Amino acid sequence: LTEAANYIRMLQQHQYRSEIDRHQLVQQMQMIGGGALGPQAASAVRHVAAQNGVWSLGNFGGVPPKSAMSMYQTQAPQQNPPPETKQPI
Repeated sequence: LTEAANYIRMLQQHQYRSEIDRHQLVQQMQMIGGGALGPQAASAVRHVAAQNGVWSLGNFGGVPPKSAMSMYQTQAPQQNPPPETKQPI
């Protein structure tokens, strides 16, 4: 029982540290995406955020850049390929 309690405590500590790391990462993404390191860095962070589906975490406002979304859509594997259509002979 003591071993299980220690394991649970260790998992809770790990989760807490992970949440802090995530919060810090989001803050850095917001700072860089806001232009703190220049327009090229901001553009790159916004592009990658859009590609990875975390645009909303950046609080950038507006919609993700179309270049990131179109690139993401062309790279995404097709779940259901279109059915073959038979042409009359």
